[in-house]
Amino acid sequence: MVLICFSDLDPAGIQIALTCNAEYWLTAKDSTVIDFSGALGAEQEWDKQVSAITFLKNYNALPAKCQSAFDFMLSKRKTLKQEHMLARQIPLGLYKL
Repeated sequence: MVLICFSDLDPAGIQIALTCNAEYWLTAKDSTVIDFSGALGAEQEWDKQVSAITFLKNYNALPAKCQSAFDFMLSKRKTLKQEHMLARQIPLGLYKL
């Protein structure tokens, strides 16, 4: 059996994917979708994720997709929920952890 983690596209979501014994992370193919996803309302989730941000900054050798997504999130200070990815039919990809 293969475990796949489909988490939010945010630091906590990456942390969950890395720590839940999943083999793959299902997430947006293009992490920059955070910037143009059309999610309504002010970004409030970023400031709630200090511990996950610290975890990822200290993680030894993040998988490539996790690192690129995290780097983009850091630059934009934005997140994207699973439900927004699905509601907007954002293309998803499967990435080895």
